[in-house]
Amino acid sequence: MRKVLSSLLVALLLPVVALGEDLSAASTDELVALRNAINQEIASRVDAEAAQTIAVDGVIFRLKLVEVGTAREGNPGLGIILLANNPTDASMTPLYDLGVTVTQGGKPLDTSWVNAEHFGSSSVSTSQSAVIAPGAVDMQIFLGFILDGEGSQVEITLSRKHTYVGEDPYCGTFSVDIADMLPAS
Repeated sequence: MRKVLSSLLVALLLPVVALGEDLSAASTDELVALRNAINQEIASRVDAEAAQTIAVDGVIFRLKLVEVGTAREGNPGLGIILLANNPTDASMTPLYDLGVTVTQGGKPLDTSWVNAEHFGSSSVSTSQSAVIAPGAVDMQIFLGFILDGEGSQVEITLSRKHTYVGEDPYCGTFSVDIADMLPAS
C-alpha cells in the first residue's frame, strides 16, 4: 500500500519536474512528500550482487567492514561496520530494535568499544543509539566486541528484538574469516 501511495504521489509531482517547471510552485508538504518518496525508493534499491544483505523488520543491512583493533582492558577487539538502508515507514534504533550476536569459533563475544583504523572509542556507543530513519541510505552502524574465542571464523547474526510468542527472531548471519587480520602468535 505504501508503495502504491508513493508511486501515486511521485506520478502526481513528476509533471512539475518533467515539464521543467520551477519546484517553487509546489507546496512545502508536496516537496517533503516527494523527498520522502525518493529517499525510500533509493533505500529500497540494494545491490544484492555487491554484498550479502540481511533484512531486519524491513531495514536492510549489508556488511561493510570488519577489522581487528584494541578493546577494553587491552584485549584484542573486533570492529564491525554495517550499512543500513531503511525503505520502511518506521524508524529503528539499533540499541532497542536490533539483536546482534557475534561468535568466534562458536563462542559468543562480549560487546566493547574498539580502537582501530576506522573506530574511535565512542564510535560503537554513538552508533547504537542513532536512529535509522525512514529513507536512510547507507547509514553506518558501528559494532564492537572483545575477541576471546577460538579460531579465525567470526559469525555476525542479526535478529529482531521484538517478536510475538512463537515467532523466530533470526534474520540472517554474515560469516567472516579474520585470519589475515589477527596478529601473528
